[in-house]
Amino acid sequence: HYRLLELNGDSDRSDVARLARHATAAGDRTAVEAIELNVKAAHQALQSYSFSLAEEHVRAAALCARRCKRHFDLERELMCVQLEMAHVTQTQMVETAASAWAYTKDCGDGMFLLKVARCCYDAAKVTSGEESSHLKRACAQLARRVANDPSSTTALRAEGLQFLGLGYSRSPDAVRYLRNAVDSLAEPMNDNERNLLARLLCSLADELVRQDGDLHAAREHYRRSLEIRLAAEARDDSGIARVYGGLGRSEYFLKHFAVASAWFAKDLELATSLGDQRSAAQLHTWLGCCSIHQGQCRAACQSFLRSIELCRFDGDRSHASIGLAVAAHRERDWGMFDK
Repeated sequence: HYRLLELNGDSDRSDVARLARHATAAGDRTAVEAIELNVKAAHQALQSYSFSLAEEHVRAAALCARRCKRHFDLERELMCVQLEMAHVTQTQMVETAASAWAYTKDCGDGMFLLKVARCCYDAAKVTSGEESSHLKRACAQLARRVANDPSSTTALRAEGLQFLGLGYSRSPDAVRYLRNAVDSLAEPMNDNERNLLARLLCSLADELVRQDGDLHAAREHYRRSLEIRLAAEARDDSGIARVYGGLGRSEYFLKHFAVASAWFAKDLELATSLGDQRSAAQLHTWLGCCSIHQGQCRAACQSFLRSIELCRFDGDRSHASIGLAVAAHRERDWGMFDK
């Protein structure tokens, strides 16, 4: 393993996972290198949503740290894996946010703080009352630390402003913070900043729709975000799906129901291919609403029934059930209405 590490290391450093395995197996003399390689491999695995592989690399790094009796902040690396997993799978968000909070007190790593802020925001969306308000305040608190940190890069500061806006969602401050975030990246310098700008535009548009703001402006922000995402070298299907859904909602509230339905259908196709069950359930509800407005109540009933089958959260299920009741009533399907 030591010889293979030397040979591969000299010729190709791109296969980080393979190098990490050789360095881990080579013994004590490569333990420090193994720690660094395993941490890099874990982050690489996260980018392809290979969560079990990422955890495996973090645990291998922890084993190597014990071997060489050196202190590394590996618990936080493992926490990063759990934060990404909670965000992408939309599961264990409240529990993960609570666990991650303990690592934020003396942390100066802006990227980590924003991951925790994002998890708090995700958790706030699936809770209610004081618990949801507390999680939004936690999101804003962490985001403010990053946005106000003089050492933060332009991109980090923009993301901090984004999560400040999300933490104050449905208030006038939210739109102001999100506009400032977009303005701060008016001239993105590289692909990472362009991708971030696409996310910021989407967040600003989402907030305008949430607050019954300027829907035409929201639609233009979504379109600009979509242009950036489709032109990107690395295709981000989850990001593209989010924009499709946003365009659908903006057209829906502009009462362009056929156009909205087309965008929701494109979003549903991507959500299904990504295995995003919650988004798929919500999109069937939106499609059902579009069908009602187009006088297609039988089709609406089928959309709402499919949504109820997929729903994992009571709030999503209640929305679909109300829609089903309305569609069944208009269709005079009293058995369906009772259901």
